[in-house]
Amino acid sequence: MPESKNSGFIFHLLAERFLNHVEQFVVIDRLVEKCVGAKFGGADFPTVWTTILKCNRLVAGRPVQAMEGGEPVLKIRLITNQRLVYGRGRFSLE
Repeated sequence: MPESKNSGFIFHLLAERFLNHVEQFVVIDRLVEKCVGAKFGGADFPTVWTTILKCNRLVAGRPVQAMEGGEPVLKIRLITNQRLVYGRGRFSLE
C-alpha cells in the first residue's frame, strides 16, 4: 500500500516533537545538576535561586514553601509541570 504524502510529514512532525521532549528532559537534568553542583560548592538556596534558577527559561514560577514528611521544602514549578524541590539540603524532581 503506497504511503500518502502526509504520512511522511506526520512522521517527521512526531519525531521532531519527540526529540524536543527528550531535549527538554536533558536540559532539566542539566539544570538539576547545576543546582546540585552549586550546593555541593557551598551555595545556599538564595544564591542558587538568584544565580541559576530565577533566570532559567524552564522555571515557571517562584519558590513555594510546603511541608513534606514534617520537613519544610521549597518547590519551584517548571514549564514541564514538574517541580524542582529543595529540602533537607538537596535538590530533586517531582
